[in-house]
Amino acid sequence: METASPEVALEYQVTQNDFVGAYIAHYRNSGPAKTFLYYLLPILGCASILIAAVMMVVQIRTGEEWTESVVFFMVGLFWLACHFLRPWRLRRAYRKDPRFKNPIKITINGNEWNVSTATAEARWKHGTFIRAVETDSLFLFYHSPLVFNFLPKHDLTPGQQTQIVAFLDRELPIRKGRSWLPASSH
Repeated sequence: METASPEVALEYQVTQNDFVGAYIAHYRNSGPAKTFLYYLLPILGCASILIAAVMMVVQIRTGEEWTESVVFFMVGLFWLACHFLRPWRLRRAYRKDPRFKNPIKITINGNEWNVSTATAEARWKHGTFIRAVETDSLFLFYHSPLVFNFLPKHDLTPGQQTQIVAFLDRELPIRKGRSWLPASSH
């Protein structure tokens, strides 16, 4: 006979660092293709700039026109900008989103979640989440491979964290975030 789990009531304010950290964790934990693309941008940028520098030196020494190397340099800058501007774009998205101006309330009763934000209310039942990822700073709950919600750990007591982990153990397989790539560092 399965015993009913106690009700968990949470209220938390999503901070800008939580929001950015959740998306960075999503990029890092979304499988090998996204992880490869996450690291590919700065690698391509540096490689393009290095190729441009070598081309310019060779073309100047041979007396050729060196302006062709400017294209490689600009492409390298573009790839680096795409990578390094990502946290800035996420912070801007956070500031424009009205859902994060008020606290989010979650009540977990058994296998049912009642979520209330400033703009909507939702009820998530058994089978809503297809995957979950736990990092050192937050939980990510996936509704689909691209759609997720997150719950920052800094507002949870150790007892609430234990109850969340117990819920996840009952509902779906959880994968611990890579310890060498914690979500809190960006």
